[in-house]
Amino acid sequence: MRGTVQQNKMFEAWNAKKMGLGSNLTREQIAHYQLHKVRQTIKLAYGNSPFYRKLLKNFVSKEINCMEDLHQFPFTTADHIREQARQFLCVSQSDISRIVTLDSSGTTGEAKRIYFTNFDQELTIDFFQQGMSIFLKRGDRVLILLPGERVGSVGDLLFKALERAGVVPILHGLVQNIPKTVEFMVQERIDSLVGIPIQVLALARYAEMTKKAIQIKSALLSTDHVPDVIIQELARVWGCQVFEHYGMTE
Repeated sequence: MRGTVQQNKMFEAWNAKKMGLGSNLTREQIAHYQLHKVRQTIKLAYGNSPFYRKLLKNFVSKEINCMEDLHQFPFTTADHIREQARQFLCVSQSDISRIVTLDSSGTTGEAKRIYFTNFDQELTIDFFQQGMSIFLKRGDRVLILLPGERVGSVGDLLFKALERAGVVPILHGLVQNIPKTVEFMVQERIDSLVGIPIQVLALARYAEMTKKAIQIKSALLSTDHVPDVIIQELARVWGCQVFEHYGMTE
């Protein structure tokens, strides 16, 4: 779903602030900023990461005058991450606050290990806060159907972001028992939720079948592919807006 004009303007204003630019962003300004950050990132990686120092040794001197120039640089593969995770680090291991080892639906072979500093996680919280604020209002009760038991997990970061946005986050975790979760949603007067597409669809169908009074205004689906049929079905059952957030382990 697309946001309203006002919501899009709010998000653009946040982006402009993050980029240190004026409120009226132009495509030229964005392209210039992106090119600057690409150059900066390559310099940082080559100067601090053992992996990239080796991978880019024959490329770092090449000029990057436009995004198309990146075609001449080598790819980083999933196997690189699986086999040489620590070699990617651009900071001391003492600066790492969380390590995520995760198998996902898109992962084959050994799990990938990803490292985060406190700064990385703060950026994620800020991003979640701004993104969720587009379709929530203060006081909304939001059910988080994602893992959140560990500090720094996706559910925990989302919980902190929602608190900052002035809404009421309710951490549930993955759906293990559909009837119990639906009853929980009724008791907690849930307005919105975040979860895995197939699990949220199962909740909606069970709630419809059992005629449970649930008034969902918005649903954010993440962690997996979202077929159009799921979006259509949630909109039909709950009459809610459905948003998608695509991401990878990396």
